[in-house]
Amino acid sequence: MDGKLSVNDQKQLEDWIELGPRRFALLYSITRDGCSSFAFHQRCDYQGPTVTVLYNEQGSVYGGYTSASWSGINASTRDDRAFLFQLRYSGDHAVRKFSTKNASYSIYCSSTNGPMFGGNTGYDLDCFSGTIKPSGEYFKLNGRSTFGSNYSMLGVSSWNDINNGNLQVTGLEVYSVGVQPSRTTSVSVGTDDKEPSPWGQQQEFNEELKQELLQEIASLKPCPELELKDYRVLLVGPVGAGKSSFVNTVYSAFKGRIVQRAACGEQGHSFTKCYQTFPVPTKKNGSLHIRLCDTRGLEPDLGINIKEFDYLIKSYVSYLYSCIAFIFYSQLNFSFMRSLPSLLFSKKPSLADKVHCVVFVIDASTLDTLTSAVVNKMKEFVELAARDNIKQAMLITKVDVIDYYVKESPLHALNSKKVEDAVSKASKMFGFPRYSILPVKNYEEEAEVREEVDILALLALRKLLHFAEDYMDGILNDRGIFRNISSSLSAINWHWRLKLHQDLPDLEKHSDSD
Repeated sequence: MDGKLSVNDQKQLEDWIELGPRRFALLYSITRDGCSSFAFHQRCDYQGPTVTVLYNEQGSVYGGYTSASWSGINASTRDDRAFLFQLRYSGDHAVRKFSTKNASYSIYCSSTNGPMFGGNTGYDLDCFSGTIKPSGEYFKLNGRSTFGSNYSMLGVSSWNDINNGNLQVTGLEVYSVGVQPSRTTSVSVGTDDKEPSPWGQQQEFNEELKQELLQEIASLKPCPELELKDYRVLLVGPVGAGKSSFVNTVYSAFKGRIVQRAACGEQGHSFTKCYQTFPVPTKKNGSLHIRLCDTRGLEPDLGINIKEFDYLIKSYVSYLYSCIAFIFYSQLNFSFMRSLPSLLFSKKPSLADKVHCVVFVIDASTLDTLTSAVVNKMKEFVELAARDNIKQAMLITKVDVIDYYVKESPLHALNSKKVEDAVSKASKMFGFPRYSILPVKNYEEEAEVREEVDILALLALRKLLHFAEDYMDGILNDRGIFRNISSSLSAINWHWRLKLHQDLPDLEKHSDSD
């Protein structure tokens, strides 16, 4: 680990975080990356739990921890685990933890600021905004911190007792705080005794990781500037691939029990007959800012076609259309449905109604037996979504079917050579980059939830939400470009109007002389 945070300071932070051994990885340093909000967000957004540490010229060390992700959403984020801390004061050992007393305003994510702890009535620790140039050996930060607004500052009387009354820092660092990796040996690769290199990730599957994922996903929400309540993720795939089962698995992970929210089962044609959206719930019957959208399974001659898919991702179809079309899909075709009253269609869907990420769901055990008609149909869908710049990903389900050891323990899914081969094969078939192909094992025969199954589903869901966030970032960027173009056109228009006004007297003189 690079950075200035000592091993003893790491151990102290581990004690305060209370989740066992942690792995601290330096994400951002103002002395290395520059002191700017852009650099901070570029390196620290959506990285999960982080600790921010400030060092000043007097030898004081202090900062804050959050288990939620930073982002540029310009809104407060609730985090019950967040805290501020002091490690040293004027070079002397001074260890204090300041817990949050108003968890709803634990951190504030602003696109124009660096790390901000607190909010609402005041920002308890506001580090900086914009870009700060170094002044010799230090950076004079421009943040404004309000003492004790949202954190209990027991043991000190003001910020002077923590930062010596100034924001002249010699360093500001942000570390990701992850689960300490363990050396887990996969028994499903090769015939020798060498430990394989995990092709997926190296975090240990345990309750701490599960809770971190639940907390992070719960903290994610769309940028307020777009006026959206939810991320909308559309699930598409062949019959029996496990779209509806994935919905139920996600529900089960958040509820802590086996849930059957979306209808699923095995039959000749698609079990799902109606396009439905499912808000992801919390254990206390609240709702997250996520909607999983389920569709009929793809079949060679049945199921949604390219026109219907286009209408679905752009949200032109209404719920009433979905029910009628999906219930009678064997009798009615899309052209006929399109001729029905406009009540079935939304002519001007809002961004909130549109799909922000399309997820293709594939059964790992049927990759070699997919019909060319279904494969070609999926490729058409992929191309259409790409033209609309909608972010895409793929879920590889039933990884326990292709590898017995994954069935015994799903934590081996990210070490399994057979699963890795399935990911590579799917990547070549549909053109997806490997990082966007996510293995999951849905609940099918289990009577109780399993930690490993939950974690695989949560890892996949987190990645899907990050892709949806990327789509929204693109929307914001496009709006910014259009604003700049509009401003430029307005300026040009004003320039010529002014020039015409200035030239008018000359024209009148010429007219009089004539």
